[in-house]
Amino acid sequence: MAERIDNGMIQRIGKILFWSVIAAAFIGPGTVTTAVSAGATAGYGLLWALVFSTVACFILQEAAARLPILRDQSLGEALARQFGNNHTVRIAIAGMVIMGCIAYEGGNLSGANLGIGLLAGEALAWPLLLMGAIAALLLYTLSYQWLARVLGIMVAGMGLFFFWLLWQLPIDWAAVAKAAVTPDFGGSTVMVLGLVGTTIVPYNLFLGSGISREKDLGGMRLGLAVAIGLGGLLSMALLLTGAQLSSNKEVLEGLHQLLSREYGMVGRYILPLGLLAAGFTSTITAPFAAAITAGSVSGSTDPAWSDRGPFFRIIWGVVLGFGLLMSLLGMKPVPLIIMAQAFNGLLLPVVGIFLYRIINQPGREGRNPLWLNVLMGIIVWVTTLLGLRSLVNGLRSIPGMDFPLGESLSYLLAGIALLITLFGLFWKRSK
Repeated sequence: MAERIDNGMIQRIGKILFWSVIAAAFIGPGTVTTAVSAGATAGYGLLWALVFSTVACFILQEAAARLPILRDQSLGEALARQFGNNHTVRIAIAGMVIMGCIAYEGGNLSGANLGIGLLAGEALAWPLLLMGAIAALLLYTLSYQWLARVLGIMVAGMGLFFFWLLWQLPIDWAAVAKAAVTPDFGGSTVMVLGLVGTTIVPYNLFLGSGISREKDLGGMRLGLAVAIGLGGLLSMALLLTGAQLSSNKEVLEGLHQLLSREYGMVGRYILPLGLLAAGFTSTITAPFAAAITAGSVSGSTDPAWSDRGPFFRIIWGVVLGFGLLMSLLGMKPVPLIIMAQAFNGLLLPVVGIFLYRIINQPGREGRNPLWLNVLMGIIVWVTTLLGLRSLVNGLRSIPGMDFPLGESLSYLLAGIALLITLFGLFWKRSK
């Protein structure tokens, strides 16, 4: 009896560690930067965006991981089958995801370089080259099951300190509870879109679906719930920590000074090491996810697209190489990271619509119940609305286009987003 309990516990822990690859993919320097910046900019005001995106992340990831368990096909493979010979759509989807992975990779390595700078006093090139070489070696030699467990352990260790730190800070928990359920854009739709984009990462949907090959539906849901839940709580802890800063100028440097002042030697090293750990884990997952997406969307059974095949390795090599180049060129990490998150936030409604349509194909096993379809529809609508608001804010920055984003325009955008969502979810192509 005790042996069966022990074995069951070990299996559950193994599944949680395995699915922690999803948390490792979105808990990178981008999450640290965006969440801390949001806290420094708007205090607790944008906490609701992280609550929404954590719940939405689980709903979408569960649907994507359910496909291979019940239908023996990943999200990318399902897209390939649905569009058949329409190579344009498949290439466009794979291209957008790969471009998003490149943007993320530049942010991952630039954020890790910022951690190096906080430790050494200046950014150095050789640690980035070393990190890129180690990531390439791991991607080339190791299986994704082994990588998933190692990355999960690293993220768990990094998160423990931030949870401990949170309980040491003077947090107004009544204000936190209100902010968690009260939508407020805090004057920056780009920042809200960045928070959503840093949690619901489009390439994670392909990654989670691509590695979900076992038939344990309950184990998959448990692993995802724990991994995504803890990842979301870590993002919220970072936002609440950032809210203790007096300004969003040089937020990471400001947080480093705060931690050093309050916690001495431990505080001096924890943020740089956290950025390095987050950067390293995400440096591996972004190229890996890009390769899985390209391989699955291609619809090819050619061994060249297997995780040891040349095409697979070329894709992750391109993403890793461009990300390394962007960081070595000294691109500013904070704007780069936030823009990468916003780009993926714009891509999210497109991927969400495709996932909704695929999971609800008539006569197929594993279709959503009505209540889950309603939730997925709301998620797509909200992300579409955020994307439209971000687009409008971009237009307002053009000379001569300085129009107010008032209540009437907000209602209009909400209506347009609803029409786009309904069209995307329910439009049926003519035969």
